[in-house]
Amino acid sequence: MRLRYSCIALGALLVVFAGCGSDRASFEQRNIDEISSALENQGLVICKIVQRDSDKVPGAVDRQRIDVAFPSCTGSKQEGGVTVTAYSSKEARDRAVTDFETATRPTSAHGAVWTYGQFTIHISRGSESEIEDRFTKAMEELGAK
Repeated sequence: MRLRYSCIALGALLVVFAGCGSDRASFEQRNIDEISSALENQGLVICKIVQRDSDKVPGAVDRQRIDVAFPSCTGSKQEGGVTVTAYSSKEARDRAVTDFETATRPTSAHGAVWTYGQFTIHISRGSESEIEDRFTKAMEELGAK
C-alpha cells in the first residue's frame, strides 16, 4: 500500500515537472534590435546598454543589460533592468530558463524570464510596475514565450 502511494506521488511530481518550461520560443536566429524596438514601441526609453560577462553563464555567447525607464531617463521614478542573453544552443537556453524557474533560493536575479529565438530576456525583480507592464506587452508583441 505504501509503495502504491509513493508511486502515485512520484507520478504527480513527474507531471508537474514535465509541464515546467514546456512553453518556449523556437530556437532561431533573432536580432537584439528587435527586442530593443519592442521595448521602445511600448514607451520604454533605453537609457543605457552595458555588455556583461557571458563566461559565467553555461552556453551563453553574449549578454547585455538594458537599463530602461519611463517616461524618461533623467529624473524618472520608473526604472528597470532587462538582461538579454544569447545562447549557443536551444538546450543551453532552455536549461538556463529551467534553472531560473526551479530556483529555491530567492536572489536579486529573480523576476520574470522569457525566451525569444536564441535569447533569454530577464526583467529584474524590483522593477517598477509600470515598467513590468510595458515589458510584458513588449514581450507579447515580439511573440516571446
